[in-house]
Amino acid sequence: MSTRSNIAILNNDGTVTAIYAHWDGYIDYNGRILSESYQEIEKVKKLISGGDLSSLHREIEPTAKHSFENPQDDVCVYYHRDREEEWEYTRPRTYENITQLYEELKSGWIEYLYIYIGNDWYYTETRKNGKLRLKHLKSEFED
Repeated sequence: MSTRSNIAILNNDGTVTAIYAHWDGYIDYNGRILSESYQEIEKVKKLISGGDLSSLHREIEPTAKHSFENPQDDVCVYYHRDREEEWEYTRPRTYENITQLYEELKSGWIEYLYIYIGNDWYYTETRKNGKLRLKHLKSEFED
């Protein structure tokens, strides 16, 4: 069973661009990878620009050693790039604001929303909350 999530960025104009991530959306996996490996805005933008993910990993692009015969577990698996699914259905989607995205996600199967705001990650559990309540992601990993 997958734990589905959305990964998003708050744009300068207040809109939000988001992608879907099918596997391991819980905080201790996708949340930890985002918090530890996607702190620079350019890397976050590059991650999201690739479209929907089957699985999130620490690296976006495969190295020269990567192939289906020699897979690298640390490389993101994109639906469009790696599984050759239609871009029209897997491209990043833009919403008017965070609330619009959150309201759409509440009625679906997405369990977590991760959003990059002002050089840091926040999250919410979309199926448990009635209202949008963003929590600082790093605080989940501090002792």
